[in-house]
Amino acid sequence: MRLDKLVSLVNERINPAKQQGWVFYVGLENIESDTGELTGNLITDYSSIKSIKTAFKTGDILYGKLRPTLNKVHLARQNGICSTDILVLRPVNAELGIYLSCYLLTDEFKQKVLATVSGQQLPRTSWEEMRNLQVRVPQGNDLISIVNEIKRLQTKIESARKIIASAPAQRQAVLQKYL
Repeated sequence: MRLDKLVSLVNERINPAKQQGWVFYVGLENIESDTGELTGNLITDYSSIKSIKTAFKTGDILYGKLRPTLNKVHLARQNGICSTDILVLRPVNAELGIYLSCYLLTDEFKQKVLATVSGQQLPRTSWEEMRNLQVRVPQGNDLISIVNEIKRLQTKIESARKIIASAPAQRQAVLQKYL
């Protein structure tokens, strides 16, 4: 199917100069290449944000349009705002969002996007170029099975990350106990 039949482009803009307080802000530098994971400090004071940004909601897909070779894609787990170098794509349903957030990270899709890129210094793609790209989408129960497997694996990954994160403290506790 064509990408624009599966997602719509979100164009809700936020002017940080007219806001107060703190916001969940995702810049292109906050999305890890090829994994879709977020890094860095994501809670930001509106006053430190200098230009108009795009609003996103839980379940939206954030797609880095600047330097698409970096393959920066993230499925939003909460509402926030993001850099205008990121396309905000709203899937037609949650299951499709989970599937597409993984599919858009594949080499197959990246190669299709790279064929749409323009610019030498700052290569980028655009929604106008991407919207017609063909996307492989499983139907019915196949989609549900794939999404369930993605969820199961994401749960295992999150569990492993928690174990890894707690390892230094556990090591320190053992050292203090025995040394």
